[in-house]
Amino acid sequence: MSEGNQLTQSCSSSDKEWEHVCPESTIIPEKYLNQLRDLGLWFTAAPHCFNHGVCIYKPIEAGGNGFAAFAVTDTVRLLEENGELVTERLNPKSDAAVLVFHQNLDETWVVYGVDCVGGMGPADFYNVWDSAEEAIADIKDFYFGDPARMKAKARVQGRA
Repeated sequence: MSEGNQLTQSCSSSDKEWEHVCPESTIIPEKYLNQLRDLGLWFTAAPHCFNHGVCIYKPIEAGGNGFAAFAVTDTVRLLEENGELVTERLNPKSDAAVLVFHQNLDETWVVYGVDCVGGMGPADFYNVWDSAEEAIADIKDFYFGDPARMKAKARVQGRA
């Protein structure tokens, strides 16, 4: 396992150049983060309870599985400009559910696609893999392969 380091990624969007930084506490090796970048995916640090993993977003521009009804922008901050509060979007628009990718303490890798509260919902999944390569293949399949899981999430959320 490699030591965490400061990671920056830029993503082009039709209206803005996106840049984000993963904190030094991330333990996902750069080579796996590069594989996510190569797929056109965008990520940011996941909450600490996900063992220094990343939340993964699929920008609309990346293509693949998604539904217009998902089109969310859920990371914003308020800024004061010229005495007025304005909202700034911190991530590109996405048309897909968000996943979390992290490594467990037993060195297995997790792809976490849970949206329901209070237990697993009918479209939720928590996939544990022996290698990061298998986990990234699962992420790739979710966003760009068989659309069944994405469609199930859209149905459960009333967006299909």
